[in-house]
Amino acid sequence: LQSSATSLFVPVPNGRHNVGFNRDTFLPNPSCQSSLHMRQYRFIGKLMGCGMRTSNPLGLDLPPLFWRRFLGEECSVRDLANVDERFVRAVEALRTHPSEDTWGELRLSAVAAAAGAVQAGEEEGVSGLVWTVRSLCGRVVEVVKGGAGKPLLFNERDRFAALAVKLRLTEMDRALDAMRDGMAGNVPILMLPLMTWKELMVRVCGEVLVDLEVLRGIVKNKLDGGDSDPMMGWLWATLEEFTNEERKQFLGFVWGRERLPRDTSGLQLEVRTQTSHGDSHLPSSHTCFNAVDIPCYSSQQVLRDKLRYAIVHCKAIDTDFAARGPLAEDAEEDEEEFMAETEAAEVEESDDGSERASQTAGSGDSDPERQCRIS
Repeated sequence: LQSSATSLFVPVPNGRHNVGFNRDTFLPNPSCQSSLHMRQYRFIGKLMGCGMRTSNPLGLDLPPLFWRRFLGEECSVRDLANVDERFVRAVEALRTHPSEDTWGELRLSAVAAAAGAVQAGEEEGVSGLVWTVRSLCGRVVEVVKGGAGKPLLFNERDRFAALAVKLRLTEMDRALDAMRDGMAGNVPILMLPLMTWKELMVRVCGEVLVDLEVLRGIVKNKLDGGDSDPMMGWLWATLEEFTNEERKQFLGFVWGRERLPRDTSGLQLEVRTQTSHGDSHLPSSHTCFNAVDIPCYSSQQVLRDKLRYAIVHCKAIDTDFAARGPLAEDAEEDEEEFMAETEAAEVEESDDGSERASQTAGSGDSDPERQCRIS
């Protein structure tokens, strides 16, 4: 959902411009207004309800503005600034412009471009600012009917600023209504006002931060050496060294989801020994059974390096990871490049034209990603 594979969600402008807060979050695309889009948003709402019912969080990164609007709370210009600081600053600069004499000069300024209050052309005889704004998805839309051809006068700047902020705060309401309607099919919608936006976010999308103490409570030690096996201590030491993003990748590798649910009762994660494998092999996981098999490594450093490689590169089970980037040419180019490198590493042609397979780290399988197979 948060990729170029679908247009339903777009990165917030703060992320595109690399300013302000919530840069890594997404919001519903206000340009998706068709009946098909509304059905798709309604289905997403059903998934959100299922996530709440089953304690299986969705890996969506949605800012506070989304959740507050979802609950029907009143939002302010501060909430908008938390997703589009550049736009809010531009509108405020227009609202507080001190002189009518220089008002017309703003047409060619960066402020007017950021706000979207610029006439695209002068065909209609409009040479100054107009009643348009730049929406969440980057399109220029009219603040009032016929706004693209209506000059924005100096004494109208307060009204323009108020209407511009209101439009930006409500432009995704149709998508929110559809998602709320879909959620109502799985959970009692009347209970939503009993929650704060933070509580709703955690129930639907899980905890953003991976709490190691919570993780310790669900891990079941099934190593051959039991509690005395040093592998378990090495694993916890490695997870403590990991960043939160790497911990999320670890959860995705062993569980198929990158966030822990609010309620972890009944959830367990098995850590087992892969006796026949050693330092030349990578860990393997079984997401259907919430289990990870760790080879008999000789040190914590080996475990850390192998686990870090596995959580980053071994994601064949989940096409969502591939969908974070372009799915067409880039995916094909990456596959061709990978295959070329693999063939070059595995096959060497001798002088007499015969071929011999190269040995890789003492292992019979030279493809590291095959070693960390995920079932």
